[in-house]
Amino acid sequence: MSRATRSANVGLGELLAELPSPFVTCAVDDGWLVAGPPGVYLVMQSTPDCRGLREADLLASRVRVTLAHHLTLAPYVHPLLVAERPTARPGGSVVRRDMLRDVLIHGLTLVDPVTLARIRELAASGELAGGPTVRDGARGWAGAPSLH
Repeated sequence: MSRATRSANVGLGELLAELPSPFVTCAVDDGWLVAGPPGVYLVMQSTPDCRGLREADLLASRVRVTLAHHLTLAPYVHPLLVAERPTARPGGSVVRRDMLRDVLIHGLTLVDPVTLARIRELAASGELAGGPTVRDGARGWAGAPSLH
């Protein structure tokens, strides 16, 4: 991933830090895991040609495998790419940055509070993290060790 895209992912982290409780965000390699009542997402900044969707899909699969080791029923992890123009792409969804918050927080409750609490524990322990930070919407920022 390019340096510019990595920098944009940092900007995504700031945007995701504003999600309300009980959302949890966790840096995973070049993306962000976002877990909340409406679902679990692997969010990445787009490359100009939307090739980042394949990487987001691979990271989402890796996170789901990790969740499956720790949860009775692992939720689907939706790959979500943030781009200037949303387009239909196989393997995930592409959404405009100004619509990201709405996409993440609105919808039916698909992740129960017990599962969300366990995901929060896994993120804080470093089990899901590929990056330096975990954000718990209820408690603010906390350090998280890397999986590497």
